[in-house]
Amino acid sequence: MRTFRLFVVLSSPAFAGTQGAHTIDLAQLRTRVERLQERVAELAGTDDLLDTLHFGWFDRPYARATLATLVKTTTTLQREVRLRERGNGAIPESRVGAMLSWAEEALERVPAAEPLAGFRPHRLRITSDQLATATATAPLYGLVDRTTATRHDERFGDLDLMAAMGSRVYPVVLSDTAWARADAVLIERAEALGMAVVGLAMSMTGSESDSLAPARVASGPIVTVRSMTLLEMLGPDSDAASPSGPTLALTDPVRGESLAASLARRALARGIWGHGRYIVDGWQVPKVRVSPQERSAVTAAAMWVHAIEGQSLGLIRGWRDLRDGSGSPYPSGLVNPAHVETIAHTALDLVRFGTYVSPFNVVPPAAVGVGPGAVDGDDANAWAGWVEPVWSALLERQIRFDVVSLAADGGQFREPYRVTFPLRRNEIGDATSVVTRLERVLTTVGEHVHRVTARELDGTLASDVFVRDARTPNGRPCVAVVNLSARSRRIKLRGGTMLGPLRDVISDTTVERPSELVHLGPWQVRLLWPVE
Repeated sequence: MRTFRLFVVLSSPAFAGTQGAHTIDLAQLRTRVERLQERVAELAGTDDLLDTLHFGWFDRPYARATLATLVKTTTTLQREVRLRERGNGAIPESRVGAMLSWAEEALERVPAAEPLAGFRPHRLRITSDQLATATATAPLYGLVDRTTATRHDERFGDLDLMAAMGSRVYPVVLSDTAWARADAVLIERAEALGMAVVGLAMSMTGSESDSLAPARVASGPIVTVRSMTLLEMLGPDSDAASPSGPTLALTDPVRGESLAASLARRALARGIWGHGRYIVDGWQVPKVRVSPQERSAVTAAAMWVHAIEGQSLGLIRGWRDLRDGSGSPYPSGLVNPAHVETIAHTALDLVRFGTYVSPFNVVPPAAVGVGPGAVDGDDANAWAGWVEPVWSALLERQIRFDVVSLAADGGQFREPYRVTFPLRRNEIGDATSVVTRLERVLTTVGEHVHRVTARELDGTLASDVFVRDARTPNGRPCVAVVNLSARSRRIKLRGGTMLGPLRDVISDTTVERPSELVHLGPWQVRLLWPVE
């Protein structure tokens, strides 16, 4: 069996950037930032930034998202100049240089962006009820972390900025009592911009809690955040497993984890809560060893993979100025505008192609049962070292699964799964033997045996490829394929269903013979839909 090649990096994607950058003296920095201000003002206007972004650029949503990021980046650099003037700079030198380079390059791209016919994301209304039930919406992403308003226009706050970036949600960190008396004007303004407000509650001590307000109040949902330890101890009789229970979110670890581990974490959310879709708070890009030039592609691919797996809302923390005093453990996204722009553009893509993602929200045939021992003894929100190879092996074999709690009664969690496979440390042996045994059991399950798989041209199972198959609303086969490597691939799609010509709805190209040849660029996502 090939080993799935995902390598852990020690640095956060939000801070990874150009190494060995030369020092920018204060006078040079001030001059370049002032030039940026002038150019941004030419594009965004000086009279009413709100009107310019919402109406002047409404027919170019991707360019508008880049321009909104430019506004915030310029404001952050302005603040850095003021801090350095007092000898108190906040942003590392290499990051300042990277921010300037991105902003100057983005200024050339924004005016050249072409309109996209018929796509007006701000006109697609998202209600709070849809967010609370995680249904009837395209896969969404939102930025949160006690944001600060831009000084470019005193009337222009982060609610407007994120709306201009195409974000469909406005997450607000509030105490329980503050949310109960939340300003109705905020919710009304968000809804007028085509956004829904979601509240992330605070504990009475002011620190973020693993167990927050359990119910919706006012005009929007309060999300209860659960760590992996709390989730895996829950049984099917708990509120978490009830469709009428509270709005819940799973937490990603601050430092991230491998793609295989993150998919298993999401499989746990599906298995424990009994919902096909779920919310993730503190969404993180899986850790992969790549060059700085590839990080944007990895971010976009990860967002697509998680959406295909059923994630309905990913709340990304770190959207804040470095000196806002929030004390968040998540690094600021504002020091990496390329990362923020990628998130914004990919979020727009997911809204645009949301109807093509939804068919993949299906119950997998297999469930893997875990107990408390599957969680790291030193980190309550991380997988134990012995179980991680199993997740990697399952991903490598292209096996879709849910994760359920062994604390639940066996008879209860066997539905709706065709196969349940307990995973106990003292019984499993090595990861290869576990997956081999599971595959042997799955040979009796038709939807697994006849599933579409990605194969090398020699017929062997393709490594570093994520593939899911499903049925369109009219019952025809469709396939999602993601290249999880930095190399170009030539694969074929094989399964129990004969695949005719398929159209990649993202690139608008046709794959004539998917069972013989499919091209994949580095980190490319392809949504293959039957040709009409």
